[in-house]
Amino acid sequence: MIHNMGLVFQSNQDLIEQNEGLKAQIIDLKADQKIYENAKRENEVLRELLSSSGKVKAEFTHAEILAISNNIARKIVIINKGSSDDVYDGQAVVDAYGVFGHVIKAHKFTSSVLLITDKDSYVPVQNSKGARAIVTGFGDRNELEMLDATATTKFKVGQKLYTSGLALRYMQGYPVGVIKSISYNDKFDFVKVKIDPLAHLDQSRQLLLVWLPQNKVLSEAREFHDKY
Repeated sequence: MIHNMGLVFQSNQDLIEQNEGLKAQIIDLKADQKIYENAKRENEVLRELLSSSGKVKAEFTHAEILAISNNIARKIVIINKGSSDDVYDGQAVVDAYGVFGHVIKAHKFTSSVLLITDKDSYVPVQNSKGARAIVTGFGDRNELEMLDATATTKFKVGQKLYTSGLALRYMQGYPVGVIKSISYNDKFDFVKVKIDPLAHLDQSRQLLLVWLPQNKVLSEAREFHDKY
């Protein structure tokens, strides 16, 4: 009887060990599945980036977000490309869906990028009919607002806005946002136009740095633009 009880105990112990082993295998398989899903998602994003880069005439280099700023009042991220990769201050940054921001400081191996929703960001835009405006961010909200919209300006809710190219920083025709509301004021001609950015500012990790065509005329225009 004691011998048989010992065999039963050993059999139960073996089952427990097998069960623990199977649980460990399941955990490993789930981890592998997550890695596979993340890799698949990453590849899809990269394909979208490549597709978006073909929409405009400019050179692009892939970059990845390494960190976000600890300053909650600012909208700044750190990317893994710097001056050693020929990144320069003021360079445009986009994701697969829209304008993301621009480089405010290129370090040797990394760069600080200011998002378009930061209060110090200004992006010249236009609608499909050519009506122009400038949009800026709020800093604490994930939305944009026009600085110079008037009641006579031809903007409508639901319209897409694109870069006009007049900042000498962003290429012309890249998506910026969609107008979500227009508020009129009876006393003034100015209106409030609020815009949802198209870039996935809180989700995108894969970005593109943009190199616009360089020539003497553009270089001189940029120098004058930045000065005044």
